[in-house]
Amino acid sequence: MTSNNTNTHFIYSPLSIPNGKVSVSSSTGALVVSGGAGIGGSVYLGSDLNVSGNIIMNNTKITGLGAPTLPSDCATKNYVDTKPFSGPVSITGSLSKGAGTFSIPHPLDSSKKLVHSFIEGPRCDNIYRGVAKLENGRAIVNLDNECTELPECGMSQGTFTALNTNCSYYLQNKDSFDNVIGKIEGNLLLIVCENENSTDTVNWMVIGERKDSYIKKWDLSNSKGNLITEW
Repeated sequence: MTSNNTNTHFIYSPLSIPNGKVSVSSSTGALVVSGGAGIGGSVYLGSDLNVSGNIIMNNTKITGLGAPTLPSDCATKNYVDTKPFSGPVSITGSLSKGAGTFSIPHPLDSSKKLVHSFIEGPRCDNIYRGVAKLENGRAIVNLDNECTELPECGMSQGTFTALNTNCSYYLQNKDSFDNVIGKIEGNLLLIVCENENSTDTVNWMVIGERKDSYIKKWDLSNSKGNLITEW
C-alpha cells in the first residue's frame, strides 16, 4: 500500500491476521499487529526502499528487518503483492485507487473466476432500485425499507432523507405501454400511471447524492459534499 505521505508503506507478502487487527501507533508511527492467533507474513515500513521503524506482533518488538527483496521494477512502480488477503477489511477513512474490481469464484464454473469493475463517477451517488405493483394506477414506495428485496434488510426510517440530496428517479412499466411518472417526497417515491385502473408492475430506480456530515468533511469534497474532480 502506498500513499503520498513522506513515509510510504510496502506490504510485500500476504499478511494473515485471524481475529486480529492492524493499527499504527500515534506516538511512534510503528505498525502494530495484535489480538490474533497464527499471525504470519512480512510487513515492511519505510520511505521508498529505505526500511525503518518497528513492528510489534502480540506485544513482541521485532527490529533489524533489513531491506525487503522487491521486484526489479519496484524503483519505478508502486508495488503491492496481489496474493489474496483473507478476512474482512474495514477502513474508517477514505480509499483512493487507480482502478478496482471484485474477483469471485465463478458461479457456473469452478475452474474460472469472475471479475467486474467497480462503478465510478464524478458524484458520490447512492443507487436504490426495486419493483412496485400498481393499484388503481398508483403505488407508493418507501425508499427506506423497500430499497432491499426484504423489508427486514432495509434501513431505519429517515435514513434515506438524511443521507441523500439531488435525487433522480427512473421508471419502466414492465407490463404495458401505459406511461408512468413519479415524484419523490422525503423518503417516498410516488408512482402514477396514466391508466387509472392499471395494475401493472413497474421497475424503479432512484439515485441520490450523499449529503451526510462525513462526506462534507471529506478532504476530497467541498463543504456541500460535492466531489472535487480535478486537483
